[in-house]
Amino acid sequence: MVRECRPSVPTLLGQKAESPTSYAPEVLTPIPRQHPEVEREDALTRAVGYDAWHAWEASCLTNGGLPVVTMLKVVYSSDSPYLVESKSFKLYLHSLNSTRFGSTPAEARSELAQLVAQDLSSVLQTKVRCYPHVALGGQFDFEGFEILEEGLNGLDLNQQESYLLPPVGEPREVRVCTHLLRSNCPVTGQPDWGNLYVQALVDGSINPAQLLRMVVGMRDERMFHEQACEQIYGQLWGGLHPARLLVACLYTRRGGIDICPVRASDAGYLPRFLGQPEVLTRPSWRQ
Repeated sequence: MVRECRPSVPTLLGQKAESPTSYAPEVLTPIPRQHPEVEREDALTRAVGYDAWHAWEASCLTNGGLPVVTMLKVVYSSDSPYLVESKSFKLYLHSLNSTRFGSTPAEARSELAQLVAQDLSSVLQTKVRCYPHVALGGQFDFEGFEILEEGLNGLDLNQQESYLLPPVGEPREVRVCTHLLRSNCPVTGQPDWGNLYVQALVDGSINPAQLLRMVVGMRDERMFHEQACEQIYGQLWGGLHPARLLVACLYTRRGGIDICPVRASDAGYLPRFLGQPEVLTRPSWRQ
């Protein structure tokens, strides 16, 4: 099991960096998605998914100099060779604050999103979709998920059990979540908090105590959000032996950006709205 996944290339994380005052796409830093020293689990090579980013502090100017603000939703596939380093993305967005686009705020937002998608696609060597938003949406993919920690006040984390309770009849779909997700940045060591959502088609019921032990056991691990999601997916695939599996990690906003990696056993199991850049879903409780 991977306990620490440090980036294999230099990053801006943890370093003092001046915020660019003019358009600077060169600050965008790609990080190889697959660490050269870590063998990818077989379950993950077959998984599908995406990373959805919400940039809440995007801004630019109209051609007339009027400041325009927006939230940019960025989505790209989990099979891309690279992911973007978050601090470099933040600095890149800051570099666009004085860049002029369009004659109206709507035109400026649209052209800003097009440029961001173009620059990220070039750096990450994959298709990146980006859409500007000015209001929260009402859609949410994770209604009706049972909160694991409710009713487990006396949980003993020192015991180890099966991820599955004994089978009861036919395979059933289970939807559970927890607000206790925490991992740590592999460079700075700063904590990243979030919500974990798990949906699985299994023979039996998920053992809430054992799943929480796994989540709590990640509190000291150092890895990027995407790596944490994939570690959880790999452990659950091996522990649950599901017919289908979805793992979604909706991380808390930090530095004006929240990152939401999603992995699933098949495309039909992916959340309907989170992966659509033109749909701004309702944030989870911890976002």
